Amino acid sequence: MQPVKNVAQKDSILPPRIRELQKKIQDQEYINSAVDRIAMIMSCHIVDYRIEKKL
Repeated sequence: MQPVKNVAQKDSILPPRIRELQKKIQDQEYINSAVDRIAMIMSCHIVDYRIEKKL
């Protein structure tokens, strides 16, 4: 097991955007919202595909 100091050092090397995303994925509400958005986008693509295929 690595000492906490090494973990903290690795975190400080990460770009700010990666650290921001790491925090977000710990938030269940954020995850639920992201899954809902993905489902909506996929549903729209499926519906559009079926409409185009019928034309």
